[in-house]
Amino acid sequence: MDETTQLLKLMRTDMTKNFNSLSQQISDLKTELTGIRAEIFDLRSSIEHVDSEVTDLREDTIPALRDELKKDIQLLKDQRLETELYSKKANLLFYGIEQSDGMDEDCEKTIRNFLHEELHHKEAKSMLFVNTHRLPTRSTNDKPKPIIVKFVQMKDRDSVLKLAPNLQDSTSKKKFGISQHLPKEMQSKRQNLLPIKSQAKAAGRKAYIKTKGTDVILYIDGKVYDPIFAPFDPTK
Repeated sequence: MDETTQLLKLMRTDMTKNFNSLSQQISDLKTELTGIRAEIFDLRSSIEHVDSEVTDLREDTIPALRDELKKDIQLLKDQRLETELYSKKANLLFYGIEQSDGMDEDCEKTIRNFLHEELHHKEAKSMLFVNTHRLPTRSTNDKPKPIIVKFVQMKDRDSVLKLAPNLQDSTSKKKFGISQHLPKEMQSKRQNLLPIKSQAKAAGRKAYIKTKGTDVILYIDGKVYDPIFAPFDPTK
């Protein structure tokens, strides 16, 4: 009987130890689970914060970056246009000059004769050119191809351009023209302004086109023509 009692006591003691150990393990697991839950909560908060920042980035930063990128692109376009304009500054385009001698035309001789006979330039025979040639065009009309002339000296180029308005006042039935050699974008704007200039002059107004930097401006009676804020009205 004593042995049985002793055995039961030992078993009870072991069970108590095991229970206590199990209780401690459960307590540790609960503590660990609480820590994991806290980490999950922190992670969830972090994710929500990041998501909020991404939303803000989309709504605020990205448009700002896009606008900044547009400015940079426009700046590069302006710099490219200025460089192209600088490379063409010594050039002039001559329009309406009939081609002579077919494919064997001497463009330099043609230009010198034009400067002497039509423009009455005193230095037509002596001014120096880097090169002269006809520009290839895709036009299907019968108009002569323009001649591009690159001058050695800017003073010669400027003196020719200064006399160009005399061609419009000439009694000759031939329609000649001289203009700066502009980049495509500027040339396109100039072409769009030419009909307005012609209308203004036909209405007895003083009209001329001038380049300022990389811009092309039409002046009518000394005022800048603007199709929106200052449109031309031939009746006024």
